[in-house]
Amino acid sequence: MTKKKSDQNSTDATIGQSLKVRVELRKAELERLLASPATSERARGELAVALGEVIGLLTGDLDHIPKVVGIELNAWLEANKHVDEHHEFS
Repeated sequence: MTKKKSDQNSTDATIGQSLKVRVELRKAELERLLASPATSERARGELAVALGEVIGLLTGDLDHIPKVVGIELNAWLEANKHVDEHHEFS
């Protein structure tokens, strides 16, 4: 995935949506990147770690996320919003 400096990452692009939607969209995006043959081995490791972290948080009633889990999910989104992101500098 190649991004230009002006492009907005998917985590920032979904601000305003529910936490459940934002996390599920980012998780699906990371899963697609992990499945892509174009993804480097280094990026695959980062993707696997990021996905492993969130899977344990996505249990129970996701329509009523406990505050402590919500804090961890927000932290996960922030920590992983640039995983496998590449920038072109002009």
